[in-house]
Amino acid sequence: MDLFVKIALTSAFTTFFLTIQAFLNISGTKSKVKQNVDKINEIVDLVQNKETLEQEDVDNIFEVL
Repeated sequence: MDLFVKIALTSAFTTFFLTIQAFLNISGTKSKVKQNVDKINEIVDLVQNKETLEQEDVDNIFEVL
């Protein structure tokens, strides 16, 4: 009986830690996507204000994409 309780507790703790890890991974991905969206908005503003694009501008666009 004690063995089954230990197995159940181990399983519960493992599931809990995996859930926390998945949540933190989602949070990290969300912040990275937000940074990319901000960069894209900056690039859009830059492209709208310039008449010609330089190689550096094109490199920045490809870096974000």
